[in-house]
Amino acid sequence: MISVLAHASHWLAQAIYLAPLVLLVGILVVTQVRDRRARRQPESAAMTNAGAPNSSEDRPVP
Repeated sequence: MISVLAHASHWLAQAIYLAPLVLLVGILVVTQVRDRRARRQPESAAMTNAGAPNSSEDRPVP
C-alpha cells in the first residue's frame, strides 16, 4: 500500500509541473479555433448574400 501512495505522490508532483503547460496549450488551441471560425463566418455570410438580389439596382430590367 505504501508503494502505491509513493507512486501517486510522484504522479501528483509531475502533474503540478505539467498543469501550466497543459493550460497554456489549451488556451492557444481555443484561440486558434475561435480565430478560424471568425475568419470563416464573414466569408460565408458574404457568399450567401452575393447571389441574391436585395435591391432594385441588382435586379435586371425587363
